Formats: sequence, C-alpha cells, structure tokens
Amino acid sequence: MHPVTIWGNEEQQVLGECVVVANNGIDGMAFNPNPDINALVVSYNDGRLCIFDYFTMKLMFLMNEAYAQTLACSSDGHSLVTGSCRGMIEIFSFDQDYDGNIILVSIYRIDGLYDPTESLAFSLDGLRFLDIHGQRCRVWEPAALVRKNDELQSTSDAANLPIPLARTADSSEDPEITSPLEISANGRYAIAGTQRGEVRLFSIADGTEIGTLYRHRKCVFITKVALGESRNLIISADDSCTILACEPAISLRDTTRQIRGQKIPEGRIILNRRFDGVVVRLLLNTAADRLLVTGHKITELWALPSGESLPLKLSGIKGDVAHSRRSESGGLTTSSACVAFQHPTNEDWFVLIAGDTARIFNWADYQELTSVDGILLQRPMSPLEPASPRELKVSSEYDFISQQSEKVFDRSSYHVGCGTIIETLPSTEFAPPKLYEWPAALFNPHSSKISASSAIEPVLNDGSHVIRSILGFISPSTLVFLDTNLWVCSIELQSVGKGDEKLGGSRLPSSTISARRHFFALSEWCNASGIINCSLAAVPGMALQSMDHGVAFVNGHRLVVMKGGFQFSEIASE
Repeated sequence: MHPVTIWGNEEQQVLGECVVVANNGIDGMAFNPNPDINALVVSYNDGRLCIFDYFTMKLMFLMNEAYAQTLACSSDGHSLVTGSCRGMIEIFSFDQDYDGNIILVSIYRIDGLYDPTESLAFSLDGLRFLDIHGQRCRVWEPAALVRKNDELQSTSDAANLPIPLARTADSSEDPEITSPLEISANGRYAIAGTQRGEVRLFSIADGTEIGTLYRHRKCVFITKVALGESRNLIISADDSCTILACEPAISLRDTTRQIRGQKIPEGRIILNRRFDGVVVRLLLNTAADRLLVTGHKITELWALPSGESLPLKLSGIKGDVAHSRRSESGGLTTSSACVAFQHPTNEDWFVLIAGDTARIFNWADYQELTSVDGILLQRPMSPLEPASPRELKVSSEYDFISQQSEKVFDRSSYHVGCGTIIETLPSTEFAPPKLYEWPAALFNPHSSKISASSAIEPVLNDGSHVIRSILGFISPSTLVFLDTNLWVCSIELQSVGKGDEKLGGSRLPSSTISARRHFFALSEWCNASGIINCSLAAVPGMALQSMDHGVAFVNGHRLVVMKGGFQFSEIASE
C-alpha cells in the first residue's frame, strides 16, 4: 500500500515518490535502460500497468487490466515484454503521445497459456526474448521486435494495425488450484479456487472435478474460499483484493445427484467488493450471515448478503501491542497482524488474537465481550527469545521484532478440538516453529482472569521440530499432522483425555509417547514454494451411515484423496 520511492545513487537520498490511487501491491518494476527515455514501468497487483517519469515523478501512462506479473525491457529501451498470471505474453513498443509523454503500444501477443509466466529476459540485440513457465524455458523471435529506426514514434505516425496473435500448441486447459481446500461437513465435496479466477467443485469420493460454480476475472488467482452450507453460500477472495459472495445454481448438499460432465449453470453473485488491502483470511459464522475479513492491519465484519461493514464496539484497549482503533469503514485497525477463529464453545462468538492478546467479539453486532485489557496469552519462551512485545521499549529493535511478529501471524493457524485449541506459530529469525495448546475454558469473556498460560503438553513440546503442518483432530484427543518427511501422523494429547482405542493407543507415559505414522504424501504434490495444500476430511465409511477420516491433497489442478489410511499405523522412530 506504499508508493514507489526513487533514490539517487550519487546523492544517496530520496528524490521523490511515484504515487497512484488505491495501491494494493506491486508485481514488478523496470527502468527503461535507454538514458533518452526517462521511464519507470510499474505493474500493480490489480492489473494496472503504469509509466512514471523518474525525474519529475509524473504519471505519463496508465493501462488497466494488463496483469503484468513479470516484465522486462530490451537493452535499447524500445521494447517491453510482459507476462501475466495466466501465461499470456504481450510485447509493447515505447512511443510518445502528442504531449511528449512516454506511452506503450501493443505490437504482439502470445495467448493460450494458463501457467503463470515466472520470468522474462531479452537478448542483447533485443530481437529475442526468453520466458520461464513451470519447468520450461522457451526462446521467442517474433518479427514485431524488428524496428525500422531507433527513434520513438508519435501517436500521429503510428498505424492503427491489428495486433498479431500467436497461440502455442502446448497450452494447458486445466489451471492449477491456488486456494486452500474448503471441505463440506458431510465430507462429500470440496470447494477450491484456481489461478484462472474460477471457483470449482470437487468430489471427495473419487477426487474428480464436478464443475465450475462461478468465476472472478480471468487474470486473478483465487487465494481464499469460505463455505456457508446453511445458506448454500460461497465466499471467495482473489489476489486483486476483490471478494465475491455467490449463491450456486445447484444445492451443494445434493452434489451427488449432479451428472458428471454436465455443465453447471453460473451461480448468482450477490456481493462484489474490493477490500482495502491484501486479504489474509475469511471467516464465516455458522448462520452464514456474517463474514469476518482479515487483512494487513485491518479487520472488518460484514453483514451478508448486503456486504455492509458493521461498526466496531470496543470496550477499550491498553498497551502498545494490539493497540487498536476504529477504521473509517468501522473495522478494527491494529498495529499487528490479527488471526480470528470461531469460538470453541459458543457459536455466537469469535476470537481475535493480535500478538499476545486475545479478544472475544459477538458475531451479531461486533460488540467486544472481553474487558479493556483482553486476555493476555502467556506463552513460554526460551532465554534466547526476545521478551513479550508488551514489555519491550520503543526502539528500532522493537520495530524489527514487530515486523517479524506480523510475518508470524500472517502464517499462523488455529485448530479447534474438543475442549482445546492448538496454536501453530511458524519460525522467525529469533525462534523455531512453536506449538501451543490452549484449553477452551480460557477463552471465557466473563472470567475474572485476564491472563492465561498455555497447557503443558510434552507431546507438542518434544515433537514440534518434526511437525510440518497441523491438519486437525480426528477424535477429542487425537491430533493429525504432516511431518517434515511428508508422513501423515497422529499423536495423543495427554491433557485432553484418554487415547483413542480405534487408533491403537492407551495412554502412555510422557517419556515413551511417540507419533504414529499412517501414510505418506508425494513430494510431487508440493507447489513451487514447497508447500503441500491438503485438508483433513470426514468421508463416508465402509459401514452404512458411518464416517471415516481421510486427507485430500492438491496435485496441480486435481485432487488426490487418501481414504482408509488411518486404519494402518506404526510407531514413528525419532
């Protein structure tokens, strides 16, 4: 959300700022290397492609819906090539308008690719360029790059000719899944978004795609989906910060009656709104009439289906960390990233955690139910870790630690079990990944206590170094996780209750407790960032009207569903 800042190398000082309205993130930038063309090209996350004069900071040119995820200039400064998130490559020529402003004129397009373009580079003579998508690098030599002279043309001299369009034969019609899976309560279907702006419906029974429910714009990635089964409602967010609410044309609970191969009618969009920042999380209440939208330093509660932002009713905030105020739209603005989850015992409430403070709010009217100080979460720390941010003095070191804290909470997760909550905090420069267990009774807004300590759980403390990600609970005391070797494992939490006999375990002393390995995932299922997109699912069992547990993995544009794997286990060795 910040402007582009231009620095002078010789002066070693800021020369100015290039500003646009409602900046939601930048995908790429490039200086024109020709000293006679004072142009800085900036590609914004919402699809805009802009040219600034890097001496005057003036905006000279703006193109909408370009979606240039990556870009490169030729060494002579006469050509620009861009690659979009859906793989379309476009070549532009730098030209001038009547007022002498530098503009872009499209001269060539390569269409038909749905894998994102990851990198582009020109050859030294500017007649060829290379692109990388997936695991391929290709060399292009379009005739449009051959210029008759080295002078910039004006719009009065440019001929209005059709743009040559090339199509590749190796294009894929199946865009990859980019959002986390959202699985129905009955375990029959899953919802996910793709890199082409589609929200698709999948069967958990065999992992096949049933159809596309609705679409965002074509050149956006779907980053989050939320499912409101009680109202047959789907909420989705994309990487341009747009949030859609859709009523599918079919009843999601009757998806098993849908004939495979039969096209699903487009759903009805009942809400289309842009959020003022990157959307980090979406949380729907049980009744599906409230949506909590969490972004960078802003959290808003919307009424559905109107999308009206409900006014915040704070009981008052103290302290430096989790310092909060009301935003212009009525949301909650905090100095650190927030994480929200459904209250473990009351479906009318939700919990919001910022730093070391937990607060409880009412879904109906956004009324804070906790006291002025909230609930202080006292996490145990090693001597090498910094103290709680509440105890730190304002300094440059505190600012750096606050930035690290934001990164942690952007990637943290909370898993609600029967009477317990598992908190996962990823690693930072100060500490390795951390796992904490919080009893549900601690999140009582009417309690006289304003501080709480995590439960002492030796299983989590001893095994946190091998846990890659938490998948959830399959019984009140049985926690399922993916380990660092991609094995799906389970452990019994001593502080919750007795072990699950079905999974082979009586309670063991803490010194002998080990994880059970059930089945493994394939490394090919990892995405480019090394992350495996998977979800725990309650799936129909072998017996009539019985439920079993499985895991659904994302593999490119497909689902791989592992069922019955928890029936087998072995003790995992250290």
